[in-house]
Amino acid sequence: MNRIQRRLWKVVVATSPAANTADLVERLERLVDAQVQDMTPALRRVMETVLASQTEIDYARLGREIVKTEGVWITEAAVRKRVSRAMQMLERAVRQAWREGVGRVDV
Repeated sequence: MNRIQRRLWKVVVATSPAANTADLVERLERLVDAQVQDMTPALRRVMETVLASQTEIDYARLGREIVKTEGVWITEAAVRKRVSRAMQMLERAVRQAWREGVGRVDV
C-alpha cells in the first residue's frame, strides 16, 4: 500500500470504526472508482496510476509518463498538485458518503 492509499484509508477509519469489514472495503472501492471516473481526464489518469501502484509514487517518472501519453510538458510539482487535488476530492467524497450512511455496516 502506498502513501496515497494509506491517506485515503485514514479518512475511512476516521469516519467509520468498522472499516475492516469486507463489505465496507467493497463499498469504498466502488465509491473511489466512481469518483475517479468523474474526474477530469488529467486527474483521472494520474489517480488510476497512483491507486493501482503497490509501491510509493515516483512523481518524476509519473510526469515522464504524462509527457508521453498527453504530449504536454509537466513538472514533478505539477504532478504532485494533480495528485493532491484529486485526493482532496476523494477525501471529501468519502467523508460525505460516510456521513450519509454509505459506510455504515448496517446499510
